[in-house]
Amino acid sequence: FDGTIGAGTILAPYGGVYRESPNEAMAALIPTEGETTTATLMSHGYDPYLSEWSPFHGAVYAVTESLAKICAAGGDAPLVIVAHGGTVMALMSELGEPKKDYWAWHVGAGGCLRCALDGGRLLYEGDGFDA
Repeated sequence: FDGTIGAGTILAPYGGVYRESPNEAMAALIPTEGETTTATLMSHGYDPYLSEWSPFHGAVYAVTESLAKICAAGGDAPLVIVAHGGTVMALMSELGEPKKDYWAWHVGAGGCLRCALDGGRLLYEGDGFDA
């Protein structure tokens, strides 16, 4: 399989002078009819040893690592979406305000929580995609 095929590919799977360094993020154009300059970035993070010691710290580090990779790839951190519900629920139950238990932060498929970061606190602003 040649990962460089496809009109939407922005980052080649391997970069650097000799094309031997794997990228830590994926970038692709959003498929639309006609031409577009809108793209998406995706990355991941996970440390199994840290997660074994503390699932909460593992979740926080996974989000931090994936955000760092997106920023290193040229992304804009304030526009990042964390997609895994368990990670969101763990972060919000520990750092979110108002205080709620883990399961109270559950969001349905395709849903979202809108929050603002204020120091070490995540201030809940609302559900959905409304501005």
